[in-house]
Amino acid sequence: MPAGSPDKVKWGSEVTSKRCRVRRQNFGFVAGAVCRRLTRKEGPPYNENSFVSILRLFDLASNPMHQTRPDHLEEFIRSLVCECRGVYAPDFDRVKRSVGYAEEDLRRYLGTYYPRSLLETYDIASELFRKIFGTEVRTDGELKILDLGCGLGGASAGLLFAVLERFGVRKVSVDGFDANEASLRTFERILASESFALARAELRRLEAPGAQAEVVVRLKRARIDSERFDLLGDESRYDVILTSKMLNELPVERKYFRFLETYLPHLAQNGLCFVIDVNDRREGRYISQRLSEETLAFLGRHDGFECLLPPGCRDCAKRGLPCGGFNQFVCRESNFDRLNPLAARGVSKVCCRVFCRSPLYRHFRPKLTRFDFLASEAGGNHVYCPRLHS
Repeated sequence: MPAGSPDKVKWGSEVTSKRCRVRRQNFGFVAGAVCRRLTRKEGPPYNENSFVSILRLFDLASNPMHQTRPDHLEEFIRSLVCECRGVYAPDFDRVKRSVGYAEEDLRRYLGTYYPRSLLETYDIASELFRKIFGTEVRTDGELKILDLGCGLGGASAGLLFAVLERFGVRKVSVDGFDANEASLRTFERILASESFALARAELRRLEAPGAQAEVVVRLKRARIDSERFDLLGDESRYDVILTSKMLNELPVERKYFRFLETYLPHLAQNGLCFVIDVNDRREGRYISQRLSEETLAFLGRHDGFECLLPPGCRDCAKRGLPCGGFNQFVCRESNFDRLNPLAARGVSKVCCRVFCRSPLYRHFRPKLTRFDFLASEAGGNHVYCPRLHS
């Protein structure tokens, strides 16, 4: 059992302040967490030898995947795109070089790619919280989040909504780093927007567990490169570390391995690290295959961490990794023009891995076998972990 209550996993730390305001700091932006205690349901005893053998197709009839998102998410996105004059203009090549975006580029990004990043992260985190964390996690204080390559904050927003809808923290602190000052200014405008204020008000109307939370966001311009990969330079700890679609842009060798080696030591005892990236094919391989290869290389050297999702990669690697390292998450109804009511609603596709420290992995390991991201529920090419539906 991870450190904390003998009955529950403790996520987060004690609240140190009760501010609720919006301001820009030298390193920061404050936009002013998940307070009830969740009780753990007893499950079967942990059996380390049974994990591989009991992977199976989950019963879709009795345990259907959540099919609808809350209305307030799409309402927030549509309102924000309108308020900030976002433009739907997909540009597959240009989006790979977002670090050089100017104001007009950011308007196109806001209308096209911001909604995808928000919904992708929201869907992944919501499924994790609902199906694995369940009622075994209690939070009674502050969650500290680190977002590396935060951009306009789409992934941070998706994670934030997933947390506030599920948990009752009193404060969420987000430290965001990005190389583009214009992106950070847009992130600030989004936090100060009427659309964001209305979305928070809707959470309060719905009495979401974290609706009253104070949200503190601190933003700093900084660039990760081969010479300076560690932007923290200290021993700070975070409950969630997040990077979304940033690593594929770095001209750095073994960037996924270096990211894990650099930033996983900054995870709190029961912390989570989300590594999300595009999954297009480059130099003959999908990005997810490179991520898988470097993940296994990292896990081979570091016994204190595990890949929470997809689960069991260490075990698979001993048998030749039948999936070939490919995993992909298909996010439905994320890719369309929010300002065109007749627009066809398309999907977006990313690869994702979630990491944690070994004690947390051992605690949740029996539940990981029931994590049912299945192709039959989300359409073609949705292969989160092939063993779960083979």
